[in-house]
Amino acid sequence: MKKFILSLFVVFLLIAGLKLFVSQHADSCLNEGGFWYKDICLTSNTPENELKKAGLITEVKTEKTNIKVTYPYKVLEYPKIHKYLKQNVEIIKKDNGFEDQDIELGLSGHPWSLNIDMSNYVSGDKVASILGYVFSFTGGAHPNHSYFSVNFDKTSQDMISIKDLFDNTETVLDKISKYAVSNIQMQKSARLNEKIKEDEWLVDGAGPDLKNYNIFVFVTDGNSKIEGLKFIFPPYQVGPYVEGEYEVTVPSAIFYNNLKSQYKNNFVLKEAK
Repeated sequence: MKKFILSLFVVFLLIAGLKLFVSQHADSCLNEGGFWYKDICLTSNTPENELKKAGLITEVKTEKTNIKVTYPYKVLEYPKIHKYLKQNVEIIKKDNGFEDQDIELGLSGHPWSLNIDMSNYVSGDKVASILGYVFSFTGGAHPNHSYFSVNFDKTSQDMISIKDLFDNTETVLDKISKYAVSNIQMQKSARLNEKIKEDEWLVDGAGPDLKNYNIFVFVTDGNSKIEGLKFIFPPYQVGPYVEGEYEVTVPSAIFYNNLKSQYKNNFVLKEAK
């Protein structure tokens, strides 16, 4: 009888110890701002090999192509957004010729490369942003760089566009455009070490046209409130390839009064410098 009671006591201690271990292990994951996916703790510091196990990094190499895709770890909490991103990856592959069965390597002989990096994730109280960076080399004189963004409501997982955010899009775009053009002029002057005026690149690429402002992400204040919008201008949009891309963060004061009521509570008022 004593042996039986002792055995039960040992089993009880083992179960209690296992529960404590699991609890502490889970807490350590949550304390790092992460969450569990199957048996993998996903955080901003999760090693690449673990991200590959979770399907957040995919890499395929052949004699003619190297393709690497990186998703933000938080996307697994939003299946609708994850599905959209995977569909977008297939579109990017097709648009860049990576589904072509007769790929020519060109004079360099190097395999074609495609890197789609979506690890840049920004989260507010109720909304979030994912910025995608696309690097592709298809045997030309230089690689190509492009961007795309996905902004969404964390509850409904519905996409959020510029038109969704504002009541009067034309008025807002005019305000944002004036700020962006001025800011890019200053950046160009610093990069090229000469005074820059408005030119055809700026008028066409940063003018108040919706197509110029489709690539944007939310900018947080460190407390899950949105204090601005960051717009990305890829190479060739507001300047030649050699200048690279430009980023302009527009503070909320520029557009705050034009925000639709359902989004206004997500923002704090950030004055322009």
